[in-house]
Amino acid sequence: MLQDFIYSNYATCLIVLFMVVFLITNTTFDRKETALFMRAILLAVVLLVVDTVESWTAGFDHPTVLRVWMSAIGYTVRPLCIMCILHIVVRNRAMKRYLLVIPAIINAVISFSALVCDVAFSYDANNEFVRGPLGWAPFVVSGLYLFVLILCSIRYFKEKNYYEALIVFAIVVAAVCAVGLEMIYGKDGLINGTIVISVTFYYLFFHTQTFKRDHLTKALNRRSFYMDAVKHWESITAVIGIDLNFLKIINDTKGHEAGDLALKTLAECVDKAITKGCYLYRVGGDEFFVLCNRKSEEQVKRIVNTIKMEMANTDYRCAVGVAMKVPGMNFDMMCIEADKAMYQDKIAMKKEAVC
Repeated sequence: MLQDFIYSNYATCLIVLFMVVFLITNTTFDRKETALFMRAILLAVVLLVVDTVESWTAGFDHPTVLRVWMSAIGYTVRPLCIMCILHIVVRNRAMKRYLLVIPAIINAVISFSALVCDVAFSYDANNEFVRGPLGWAPFVVSGLYLFVLILCSIRYFKEKNYYEALIVFAIVVAAVCAVGLEMIYGKDGLINGTIVISVTFYYLFFHTQTFKRDHLTKALNRRSFYMDAVKHWESITAVIGIDLNFLKIINDTKGHEAGDLALKTLAECVDKAITKGCYLYRVGGDEFFVLCNRKSEEQVKRIVNTIKMEMANTDYRCAVGVAMKVPGMNFDMMCIEADKAMYQDKIAMKKEAVC
């Protein structure tokens, strides 16, 4: 059995080993975020071992208590693995995440009922599987979690977080295919590797995004700004420069936490205002830029007006400057032009405040 286990799951075990080592040694992420990924990986390992033992006991000519235990654990852990991925996806959401555990608990009770009755499943005298009236509970609960993942993917897409939306959707498709193939061919094991690969890929994406974005505002960082400028230069039609007013005064009088709140508020307002093809970057303390791809001057003006309107609903104000690309202008020139226009807007706002 051990030889078959190693031969069949060598690649999966290797990925798990590397992931565990990486999670333990990586101190970049918050401990809670690391724990979410670690939990998903370890549950996938449990499922891998349980399925292997269950497959071994399936070869007996008579049912055993060990097979019932392994099946009950397997049916319990399967939805839990998907639930762990869901916890990763909703990590930053203000929601009662403990509610997500309730379907898994109900499924666990149903699955382990096989130890005392056949309401979930049982094995006949020939060691053949017999599904009970509640035997589809693990698939129903897993389907529920996958449906919630789809809703999360749609929400990420609406929030213009297109890459994460695509990854979450891909994970759902991979999981559905794995479960479907297991049901069609009557064999377990595909979902194990699918979960391990999905979690690993998600972690790599998460890790990459961490170094592309500003930790405080979640806007793309200075490094991404210049890399994207080179990458998308041909399609960039405008650069918008944004500067938060009175940040130093806020920090000096109300503290840096208040200043951080002001910066986050600005980023949220700009993010609401920009449309598809526009990306927000924090390039300095209170300096932000927006790269606009394939946007006309009229569309850029509407974005600027929306930024001003969004900020007017807060306790903060910002200065905004625009530079439209014209023949002979390079990227540095556009940034300087947007910066000049932004400072002119700042001066005009101070004059209005005096008046």
